[in-house]
Amino acid sequence: MKKIISVWSKLLIIPIVLLLTSTLFNACQQQPKHKVLIVTGQNTFNWEASNEALKQILENSGLFSVNVHISPKQGEDMSGFNPNFSNYDVVVLNYNGDPWPEQTGISFVDYIKTGGGVIVFQSANSAFPDWKEYHEIIGLGGWKNRDEMPGNYLYWKENEFVTDTSQGYGKLFLKAEAYQV
Repeated sequence: MKKIISVWSKLLIIPIVLLLTSTLFNACQQQPKHKVLIVTGQNTFNWEASNEALKQILENSGLFSVNVHISPKQGEDMSGFNPNFSNYDVVVLNYNGDPWPEQTGISFVDYIKTGGGVIVFQSANSAFPDWKEYHEIIGLGGWKNRDEMPGNYLYWKENEFVTDTSQGYGKLFLKAEAYQV
């Protein structure tokens, strides 16, 4: 009798181990996706096409779920434009237009201060030329008559960083170089 129970217990262990392994494997495969918010609606480039490309690239990776928040058209009332940044792991800025409402700017800075991520896409580096915190967050904005207000002009030249502390207009085009990310 003991031998029969021993054989049955060994036979039952195999399906239990397979079931546990399958359950654990599925749990590992179904990790939560990183939540991404693309902020857009005004830009110097075709923001509709670039949004679609960004969204598709991120979602096709299988790592991200993406929402898009579109601002009012340029010149329209921005008072209701207030994305809820805190609901996302990372914000992709594809925006270069009218200033955001003050509360939206405060919410964005708070989001960054509490660990939120940000990616500045294309001409979003030149958005908000008069917003000092924005320039501190993105590192450098180089357009729209950028001057020394946001900080020193830092660029890469001849294999080293160059810091330009001069006052006045700071726009500079450098030769594009390939680099590994």
